[in-house]
Amino acid sequence: MDPSLALDASVTICPRFMPNYASIYYLGLQRFVRADRIRYDRSGYSERRLAGRRGFSLVLSVGGSNVRIHFDPHDPSEPDMEMLAWCDVYGKVNVDTSVLPKEHAHKVVALGPGFGLRMWDTRTTMKHALLTLRALGTSSLRKSFEHLHFYRLQFDRGFEDWYAPGPSDPDYVFFTAWAWAKHPEVNPPRAEFIRIAKRLEGLHFEGGFAPRRRRRFASLDDITAPKLYPFFEYLSKMKRSCVAFNTPAVHQCLGWKLGEFLALGKAIISLPLSRELPSPLMHGEHIHYVSGDRAETLDALHRLRRDHAYRRRLESNARKYYEEYLSPSATVGRVLRAALS
Repeated sequence: MDPSLALDASVTICPRFMPNYASIYYLGLQRFVRADRIRYDRSGYSERRLAGRRGFSLVLSVGGSNVRIHFDPHDPSEPDMEMLAWCDVYGKVNVDTSVLPKEHAHKVVALGPGFGLRMWDTRTTMKHALLTLRALGTSSLRKSFEHLHFYRLQFDRGFEDWYAPGPSDPDYVFFTAWAWAKHPEVNPPRAEFIRIAKRLEGLHFEGGFAPRRRRRFASLDDITAPKLYPFFEYLSKMKRSCVAFNTPAVHQCLGWKLGEFLALGKAIISLPLSRELPSPLMHGEHIHYVSGDRAETLDALHRLRRDHAYRRRLESNARKYYEEYLSPSATVGRVLRAALS
């Protein structure tokens, strides 16, 4: 953390946000601003914003001035035009400069891929759930239960220190993901990778597409995982896996998996990325790009299994990239520097 950004400031947070989507930004904020200087208030936000869920909006008060900041973790590249006009700095995960209005483009900071983290223990989670609910002032029982449910969901995630990298096994690959019905273009490259890994001699593959209770994808039956993996088991198997496979997710977005793979320090085989990053992920240094061609993916998997020095270089640089650009401190520090410049 940059000590120069240890702020004598107060922060007022919009109480409408989803903890899983805001966790990296909230955790980062707590590392620069004292916890007793953070409060919730719905004042100044439109009913439309208060009905939203995934954005994380706040007003930073420092040195007698107020700076309005909005974090946008949404998958589509189009910005929230209302919040883009409202804020002074707009942090966005999925930045496509071609769709940004020129008059506001200078506000936008590329956040890079994030993922859900657990922020608090049970008691503190309940405290914040009730504080934000009271600040929202909703009288709807249904909306109140929905609000509390979003806080419960953070218990399905892990604390940041769970993402410490572990040793990889060159003869083991683990991959699992949901199959998408509304965005079927995501499925074929993942299916191809699973089939390649399952058939590769001398390689033990575990995982597959996550089984669904209601929607069955008959064409993927042969590569559907035998179970849903509990979160801690998922992380343990990903740490052991010699590679991680990444594709752009829905809307060509930078999915949670990419953020997780970088945090875990994995050797990543990835299809090309089209969204802006805080710094490029360089082929052969941080990541190994493939076009999606079967032979190319197979060659990449062979190389990363057998060229231990190359695999370790990608693993080390992936973790360094996370620490420099994507950790809570790095992400929020970058936004704060833009806000205070």
